[in-house]
Amino acid sequence: MKVTELTEPRLIRWRDLAPRWVVPHSKEPGYLRFNLSYVGGPEGFVNINTETDLISLRTSIGLMWMPAGQRQFGLHRHTVCESYVILQGAVDSLGPSVDADKISHDRADTMDCLHMPIGAPHASRTVGDEDVMLLWFHDALERDDAAVYYDEDDPELAGLPATQYVEWKSLEPSWDAPGAKEPGTMQMLTSFIGGTDGYLNHNRGQAIVSERNAAGTVEIPVGNAELPQARSSVRYCLVTSGTATVVDHPEIGVAEQWDMLVMPQNAEFAIRAVGIEPLRMVWILEAPEPVS
Repeated sequence: MKVTELTEPRLIRWRDLAPRWVVPHSKEPGYLRFNLSYVGGPEGFVNINTETDLISLRTSIGLMWMPAGQRQFGLHRHTVCESYVILQGAVDSLGPSVDADKISHDRADTMDCLHMPIGAPHASRTVGDEDVMLLWFHDALERDDAAVYYDEDDPELAGLPATQYVEWKSLEPSWDAPGAKEPGTMQMLTSFIGGTDGYLNHNRGQAIVSERNAAGTVEIPVGNAELPQARSSVRYCLVTSGTATVVDHPEIGVAEQWDMLVMPQNAEFAIRAVGIEPLRMVWILEAPEPVS
């Protein structure tokens, strides 16, 4: 089913998704990692877990796990923009050694965002003794065989775009969402990726600017829920801590850590924090959201 055809929210439980060891060298010691996807493109495009039966014509979204002491092999490039949000652990972001002014060793800690423009050579290396879990997502569809891998000193990589970095703890939370300051509907939001003028961007001047997608974080305190709101884009909400449910839709169930709620476009739905722990999520919009 295409996500644009959804009329009710969908809960995707991460424990139901079989990990795949499909990227180059991912089964070799030193480069161990697996991937899974919540949503992806039609046949021929990136979509690791087709069993979710959710097809997007605008994005692919998934998780990648790397145990401590591992890194991605070499460097690779995409034909789309790719973004990482570090959900657990920390990584060093690596760039080409042939381009001295763009060698990137940015330390990305938990909840930081790395954004790779189209064609940017990149790789990540785990830091410390903690396994890394990260959320990856694309701003458009990419063919299965489109990503290209290189050695770090390949001269072909000189002069290409560099990875961009957004530090989560430096982002000032926004309380501008409808009802966000009122007990019962309180929430605070940040943007890793936001739109141009006239489009949603909670951290203008710090967030990456995109005309193709948007992403950030939201925290809903205990005992609170969003106000129902219709959005012009499909919204994906990955639970990073706490538990969530959709208001007035108990049949959907409770979303736990690493589960994803897929919220239909152009329909009023709201997410509620349940339990005794604040609900924290990473949200992704397939397209920037216009604001008045």
